[in-house]
Order: sequence, then structure tokens, then C-alpha cells
Amino acid sequence: MDFAEFLKKQAQIINIRLEEVFAETSKKVSEASPELNKLFDEFINSSRDGKRIRGSLVLLGYQIGGGSDFSKVVDGAVAFEIFQTSILAQDDVIDKSLLRRGKPSLYKALGGDDKAIAQALCLSDLGFFTGYRLISSLKIEDSLKIKAVNLFSQTLIQTVLGEMLDVETPFLERDFLNEDALKIALLKTARYTISGPLMLGAILAGGDVERLKKLQIFGDNLGTAFQIQDDILGIFGEEKITGKSSTADIKECKASLLISHAQKEANSEQKEILEKYYGNSNVDESGVEEVKRIFQETGAVDYAKSQAEKYFFKAEESLKGMEEGLLLSLVEFLRKREA
Repeated sequence: MDFAEFLKKQAQIINIRLEEVFAETSKKVSEASPELNKLFDEFINSSRDGKRIRGSLVLLGYQIGGGSDFSKVVDGAVAFEIFQTSILAQDDVIDKSLLRRGKPSLYKALGGDDKAIAQALCLSDLGFFTGYRLISSLKIEDSLKIKAVNLFSQTLIQTVLGEMLDVETPFLERDFLNEDALKIALLKTARYTISGPLMLGAILAGGDVERLKKLQIFGDNLGTAFQIQDDILGIFGEEKITGKSSTADIKECKASLLISHAQKEANSEQKEILEKYYGNSNVDESGVEEVKRIFQETGAVDYAKSQAEKYFFKAEESLKGMEEGLLLSLVEFLRKREA
């Protein structure tokens, strides 16, 4: 079985349990007020159509750690999926993104005004705490449950710190640095996309410390490659395929290897164009095309692709001695993705 087959199979299991959790949570929402259900329904809708990669990696980590009964730990997988929906909802508010998973982002679906933003933030908080409830209620040994909650907490903290860096970096009185993009990629993306889910699953199976360390090294490298690749797709990908806006990264002045390399290599004319359009919330289509042109001309796109490949290779190298074919298949799966 390759990872694509594993993902398809586990996504079905996760989706079934996810709907059950949402039904259970809807009852609690109704107890507070039936008026809140229409809001929570939008949160549920925003969670649909996800690929369930993170939840599936929890189950893969559990399998790698020696576990075999996915039914015991599927709530850990669901917790990560609900966390992703929640963090994306907040990310879209921060970035003013109107599109997510091929449909209106949560705050936009709620109306797009200040009240909608407030409700989107509250719903995402509800999602975070629901994730904690799911993990803390797992029917496993208390010692493993404590480790799992700690790992989940660390992952959430690192993701938030990465988000804070992502917001703050464009306001620094200097050009972007490669180090900025790589640190954000590690904290904001790699830890909750690859490392955290794999390690959580391995912990739930009682995996040993050495295996956890190897999974973290693998996940950090693969997750960094994933984010570099995502930055390229975020500007050069097709919206109908990625399900995300192809102008948001330019408008929000996103710190990436693309902009750091372009600023370093640009001539004076190109720098003026970048200063005019990159980070301009009102940039039009011609301005976006100008930024894309400079990214091409300065070699920023080729550089970013080479760095993504470097981290894909480092992820593969870290697997030596682990004998885990599904992880190698995961690398290939992500390397070829278009969304």
C-alpha cells in the first residue's frame, strides 16, 4: 500500500468519526442556545473537503509506533483535523483571505463583517478546546494520555508562535531573510502538519523516545519542504486547483524564500516594483503579474524549488534504518502535489 491508498482509507474512517463528534458538539451548542447552531453549522461546513492528511498521519504514527487498533485512537486524528479547521479560520481572518478549500473562508461565509470575524474566532476557539477534550478522553493508559496532551499543547504553541512571526516579520525595518521564511515554515507549518501528527500517533502507541526523535527530524524536514512548495503554489498555482487565493500572499506581504531571494537579487528597477506591489492590499492583476515576473527573472522560483527539494531529500535521508515504506511514499505524495 502506498500513502495515497492509506490516506484514502483512513480519511473515510476519520470523516465518519468527525461527523459524530460534530453531532455531539452540536448538542452542547444547542444547550447554550439554539441560535448558535447556524454558526456552528458554518464551522462544520468549513471543515468538509479537507484531505485529512494530518489525521491520517496520526494513524500512521500510531501504526509505526506498534499500534494496530485505530478505533482506540481515531479521536486523536479527529482532534488534529478540527485543530486545522480552527487555525485556518484564524489565519484567514489575519490574512483577509476570502477563499479556503474552494469555498468562502469561515468569516466570509458568516458575513465578512466585524461580527463575522468575532464569531469565526469564537468558533475556532471552540474547535481548539474540542480537540483537547477528544485527546484527554481517549481510552488509553493515563501516562500515554498525559504525553499526548503535552505533545498536542507544544504543537499548538509552536503553530501560534509561527503565526505571530508570520504577522510580525513584514513590519521589521529590513529586507526579508531566508531565515525568516524557514523559521516560519518550521513553526507554523511543519510541526502541526507532519511532525506533530506523526509523533502524537507514535506516543499513543507507546512508541520509544528514539523513534519519536526520528519522526520529528523527518517531519520537520518534510513539513518545511511542504511550506516552501505551498508558498510557490500560493502565487503560481491555479485557484480552482489549490482552493485558495493566488493573490493573498502578495497582498499580505508574506515572508517566503521567493521574496527574500528576489529582494537579494533584484536590480534597482525590480526593487521599486516589489516595493510598490508586494504587501499592497490593493494590488491589481497587473501588479500581481509584475511580482510574478520578477520572481521568475531573479531566479527566486528556481531557488525556492531547489530548497524544497533539498528538504524533501533530507526527509528521505532521515528515514535510513527505520524501514518505513509508507513514509517514503508520503514524501513522493507531497512532492508531486498541486494543491
